[in-house]
Amino acid sequence: MSQEKINSLIDNITKGDNLSAEADFKSVMSDKVGDSLENERKIISKDMVTQHISDTEANDEEVW
Repeated sequence: MSQEKINSLIDNITKGDNLSAEADFKSVMSDKVGDSLENERKIISKDMVTQHISDTEANDEEVW
């Protein structure tokens, strides 16, 4: 998230330009959600790699 977008949002609110402020707000919130999702993706992918199930465990669970 860029500080420029936040500054633009604040400037537009103080100027009373509600349409531009709305667009800035949506952009800032989209960036925040995207950053959070990216962080969670990294955590989950790291867990998937470190919690690998070996082939012998998987074969034990199969029913013949």
